Amino acid sequence: MPMPTNHDRLIYFADTGLHAYNVKQPATADQFARHMDDMADNGIDIYSQLTFAAGALKPGLFMPEHPDFEYWPNLKLQPLIDSGVQPLEVMIDQAHRRGMKFYCKLRLTDWHRLRSREENVFIDRHPELQNPDRQTRRTLDYSHPEVWQYHAALVDELARRFDIDGITLNFVRGLAYFPKDATVDRRALLTEFVKLIRSTLDEQAKRRGRPLQMNAIVWPHLEQCGHYDVDVASWIREGLFDHICPGNTHMTDPAMNHEAWSALCRDTSCRYFPILQPLHWQSEGNRLIEPRHIRALLRTMDHGGADGVSVFNWQFYWDVRGGRGPSGVTHGPWSQCRMVDTSEIDFPMALTFLRDAHDPTANDREPRTYCFRSMEVHDSLSHHPFEDAYRVVLPRETGAHGAYRFVLPEQIESTGGAWLVVRILGLSPIEEFGGSSVIGPSDDVSGAEKDWQWPHGIELDVNDTPIAEQAIQMTWHRLGRLKHQGKPLPPYTAAWFRLETPPTRCGWNTLGLTLRRLEPLDEQAEVTIEEVEITVLPKPWERSRSGV
Repeated sequence: MPMPTNHDRLIYFADTGLHAYNVKQPATADQFARHMDDMADNGIDIYSQLTFAAGALKPGLFMPEHPDFEYWPNLKLQPLIDSGVQPLEVMIDQAHRRGMKFYCKLRLTDWHRLRSREENVFIDRHPELQNPDRQTRRTLDYSHPEVWQYHAALVDELARRFDIDGITLNFVRGLAYFPKDATVDRRALLTEFVKLIRSTLDEQAKRRGRPLQMNAIVWPHLEQCGHYDVDVASWIREGLFDHICPGNTHMTDPAMNHEAWSALCRDTSCRYFPILQPLHWQSEGNRLIEPRHIRALLRTMDHGGADGVSVFNWQFYWDVRGGRGPSGVTHGPWSQCRMVDTSEIDFPMALTFLRDAHDPTANDREPRTYCFRSMEVHDSLSHHPFEDAYRVVLPRETGAHGAYRFVLPEQIESTGGAWLVVRILGLSPIEEFGGSSVIGPSDDVSGAEKDWQWPHGIELDVNDTPIAEQAIQMTWHRLGRLKHQGKPLPPYTAAWFRLETPPTRCGWNTLGLTLRRLEPLDEQAEVTIEEVEITVLPKPWERSRSGV
């Protein structure tokens, strides 16, 4: 039995990826045990499995006893359940054998699709407790104490029947806790709900004679938490949670203010575990972050005072293995892959990417790439961004200046060098001159090599120190960035140069852009610093004295 410890560094939040991608038919107990082995083999300390989603026991890992709950109709797992085997119990036992803690995760208000009456039993029985704003994907209204008691009954059963180590409350998958026009004190009511769940868990902990923990998944910015009535500062101060895990459900904000979160947790019993997400940008051509990006994000979290790291939606790395079938309901070996560059064997290989979380600064032999970009994910109910749509916009006028802030948790002088790339919208296209030429097939280019010039003049600086013009390289991307290449961009200018220290420092920095010469452009009134990307190379190779 793993005991509560402050040495935990890595939390894995699992949704339905287990039964959607990793369970073969017929489902057997050893498959669930093997899944736990794969997690333990790659350094997971706390495994938190989705057990409840917006009024149903999705994905059907146990048969409930409480009359308000019914078994979620998962036909893939039903034969195993009918044989008397509770998959949840198998997973917990194997997790403990391997030294991991096991939490049950409750996704409070989110369900991804229209549900049948069989899946929606409690909500269907109690229309008076529904949130009227959600008619198709029905959820509960947390204005009602009966809704709180419904959740508390589930937590009580889970902690009483199963040897769990804690509970996760997920506040970011679905945001409709209250009707939009509700006049109640939403923040106070949501806090009372959290206190009830905490006291329910504490009662079971007293019965067991050992602590049970609770963590929360919340939004990545404190302002957004307030917008959605989550009084996270009070929750931390009052000791309601053992881990606070800010993030959304798909992308990690590289400019997230980790210092603000770690300061809230300092001198409290709550530990800060920001969420590592697998995507660069959510679009039709979803691109997964690579190990070089993961190493950079882990270093940024560690530099900002994180006590550990949590992981969400990592199953995107093996999305190609299968998923939702033609009906939209069944999970099985249908490839409707939403990701690019995935492989059928990315499970469990992609779990190895997480091993650096135990010591983010240890891996100096591999490159790190820090990608600062605007993500602009919106919630369909409130249309409020999850992340700041961060970009720097300046008027397209001679003398205009803008500064882009970025954090670089690196001592550059101790690395193999660092290069900064900035992508700028609204500058003029490059011009060729020196006569015409005829370009044939790729292996048949006639005419003299053209000379070229930039019709604009810009100055770049780092922390107000100018970068020499000779040190800057530039290129014009006349087609922009296409959808299959990542986040689409219109035509843009890329400029890059090697960073030096000084002026670059470990921590927060600014990249400045000043417009010195401009050519008129139709319908272009602004210049935008859209993205900044920094790649840090590992320490130089040390050749042995023998020359081998």
